[in-house]
Amino acid sequence: MGGTTQISATALQLLVLFDGKLRVSDVARLAQGISAKELVETVSTLLKQGFIGLTQPGKDVNVDFGGFFSVPPATPMSEAVLERVGAQADKAADSLRHKITV
Repeated sequence: MGGTTQISATALQLLVLFDGKLRVSDVARLAQGISAKELVETVSTLLKQGFIGLTQPGKDVNVDFGGFFSVPPATPMSEAVLERVGAQADKAADSLRHKITV
């Protein structure tokens, strides 16, 4: 069962091409089988509906989505926690050594 969308196939094709870095002229060059008139109308519709936005040279927003896919840094452990974890690890190692020698 597939999903549905309310935008045209042309709009969807253009949305895939807009990556936040390409200019409209770049997208127009890459858009296969879309007339200039259809491109202008579709881009205008995407702008009006808020699917895409315009940026100004020199005022471009540098968005890095790399952090979205990474794990946030862990909070440093306190000395007490480190000692407790170390003691548990030592106990587990001693238990394994005992099982190996028996």
